[in-house]
Amino acid sequence: MKITCDSILDAHVQFLRDNSTCRIVDGRVWIVSPYSHADGDLVEIAIREQGDGTVAVSDLGETLRHLSNIGYDPREATISRFLLVQILKHHKMDLDPAGIIYTVVDPGGVGEASHAALAASLAVGNLAFLARAARPATIHEEVAEYLRANELPFREHVRVRGDTGKVYTIDFEVGSPVSGSLVKTISASTMGGVNGATNAAVRAWLDISRSRSKATVVDDRVWPWRTEDLAILNSVGGHVYKWSEDSESFTEAVRVVARG
Repeated sequence: MKITCDSILDAHVQFLRDNSTCRIVDGRVWIVSPYSHADGDLVEIAIREQGDGTVAVSDLGETLRHLSNIGYDPREATISRFLLVQILKHHKMDLDPAGIIYTVVDPGGVGEASHAALAASLAVGNLAFLARAARPATIHEEVAEYLRANELPFREHVRVRGDTGKVYTIDFEVGSPVSGSLVKTISASTMGGVNGATNAAVRAWLDISRSRSKATVVDDRVWPWRTEDLAILNSVGGHVYKWSEDSESFTEAVRVVARG
């Protein structure tokens, strides 16, 4: 088969036809597309001819209902509300007070309106990824949860004064207050941020008395830490644990500290 523009378009249209379903219920034509929301449910729209001859195309509120199922309403936060408005504007759709994404067109515009309604529903549904429930836990949150799950004593956001007089906020202190081990978690959102995160941790550990037991937990699941970065952290900040490999070792070490 020779790949051409026509053959690709024909294959795409055929895929949509083969993987979409249609049913008529109470005078509405329901189209179930092959596209899916974040929760896996398929995107569907309803089309109904009105008394004046126009055609209403909508999601009948299903999109925002999917979001409400995870406890999220994009209309309640400034950023997500702005994005919601922009998505609807881009696809020439409206939102009624009941949360229904819709448009009303002449019969000749049903095809374009159906495509716009499906695209808008999918885009609005993807605002689910802004919800806190969808956000990956930070390394601090994961370590804290690990400590709680293992019933290990710890305190969060401990303020420690360095030898220079500067005060640092360290993520955790485990074991007894003052004499317990200090634990700092570090991560980076970009490859370039690895250097900054490493340098900031090194400065803090260098300034805090060497008499304090220290450990550094590195979130290496997205960006790798270089061997030399881990080595310098190890030299000034006690043992270094890579979270992708050493979470169990870290927990055992904390358990030993907690036992005194």
